[in-house]
Amino acid sequence: MSASCILILLLGAFPRLYVAGKELNPLEKMIVLTAHDELRREVQASDMEKMDWDAGLEKMAIDWATCSRLGTKETSLVGELLGQSIALSPEGDVVGLLQQWMAQREYYSYHNNTCAANNTCTDYVQMVWAATNRVGCAMVANCESKERKISMLVCYYSPPKERWTKPYRLGDTCTKCPPEASFCDKGLCVPCNEIDPEMCECKLTCGRNGIGSGTLDRNTCSCACEVGTGPNCDEECANPIWHDDGFDECAYWEKVPGDCDYHREWHVRYCPANCHFGCRTK
Repeated sequence: MSASCILILLLGAFPRLYVAGKELNPLEKMIVLTAHDELRREVQASDMEKMDWDAGLEKMAIDWATCSRLGTKETSLVGELLGQSIALSPEGDVVGLLQQWMAQREYYSYHNNTCAANNTCTDYVQMVWAATNRVGCAMVANCESKERKISMLVCYYSPPKERWTKPYRLGDTCTKCPPEASFCDKGLCVPCNEIDPEMCECKLTCGRNGIGSGTLDRNTCSCACEVGTGPNCDEECANPIWHDDGFDECAYWEKVPGDCDYHREWHVRYCPANCHFGCRTK
């Protein structure tokens, strides 16, 4: 069942309850999280994290969402620190506002990592950004705009999407999860929740024929790679080709005294074959 269909069913299953002010009520918050998680499950991502509601981001959205800001966007924090999406509609319906962003899916090309000409898809990309795991939203209704009432939904995200990078990695679900969310809940990366055994499923195999192999620690759902690299030991142990006018970034920084240890995380992420702790080939 698609994310849009699930939203419609959720809305019909409960009475329309609205609280005073701009804070979303519990049902609307559940709808926001469900919309994001079901949409994120629909893409074939190996590193997609599950979304949680964040009270701090919600407070920022409540403070920002005023009728005077119709047609504007946050600029001070959005980009490097936070993501922000805004939807406008005369209907004042959370489901309808969310569906505006979800509908942008048809304009996004994963292969090219671009939006179709004369269309926007940035809000959809933010919704399916794999590393984004926290969201907080608010809504303001009955804003005057060109002789009609307009409602505005504002959501803040953390961490935000990045420019020039694809939103997620294609592959088998939950095989490229981050260490802090290495288990799997119906296709989404989550920390292990011992209260709910289903949230402690580990999808790692720690290897791929001809590429790599390793040992699985089921308690942490992590692999100790003997050969290969990546969370599942299924990536070839090789540095990316980072040549710019003949300059090899990985080769250069590996030779800088002390840089391997000083910038260990950078080497592991971008130049996995570098340094004494780098990955190994057969």
